[in-house]
Amino acid sequence: MPEDWFVNPQVLGEFYERFRDRPPEEIRRFSFEQGLRLGGWLAKEIDIKTDGVEDIAALLRLY
Repeated sequence: MPEDWFVNPQVLGEFYERFRDRPPEEIRRFSFEQGLRLGGWLAKEIDIKTDGVEDIAALLRLY
């Protein structure tokens, strides 16, 4: 995952192209899954043990 994934115009453009005609629920599901992956990666990087979605959501809110 690129370090600047959240501001990278190319990534944002690709996301738009991929999802512009998709139903909102599909976009939400994909974004949620990406958030879980990011949270899992972050928890591993800073060596935090986590058991669930709420733990990962709390972790992401810190950053």
